[in-house]
Amino acid sequence: MRFTAVRHPHRGSVSRLTLQVANTGDTALTPHFTLTTGQGVDPYRRVVRGPRTLPAHGSARYEFRPSAGPFALPRPGVRIRLRAFTASPQTLSSADVQEAVRGAG
Repeated sequence: MRFTAVRHPHRGSVSRLTLQVANTGDTALTPHFTLTTGQGVDPYRRVVRGPRTLPAHGSARYEFRPSAGPFALPRPGVRIRLRAFTASPQTLSSADVQEAVRGAG
C-alpha cells in the first residue's frame, strides 16, 4: 500500500486519502480500510473510488474517507497506521502513514 494523495479540509484533520494497493497473492481480495493510532480499531473507512474486489496479482487505486467526518490527527509522535482487512481469506496489511498524512498538510 502506498499513499498518492491526502486531503486536509483544515489543519489537524484529514478528509480523504488516496492510495495504490497491490494484491501479490493468488486469491482475489475484498479489502476494508481503517486508520488506527493504537490497539483499538476505528470504524471502517468508506471507499469513494476503487474496485470492491482486487483481483489476484492485480493493483488498483483506492480513495476513501472517514465514515463520520474528517479524521482528527493525533498529537505529534502518535503513530498512525492504515490497516486493510479481508474476511476470506483472512488477511491484515498495515502501512505507516505518519509522513504521508502529516507531510501533506
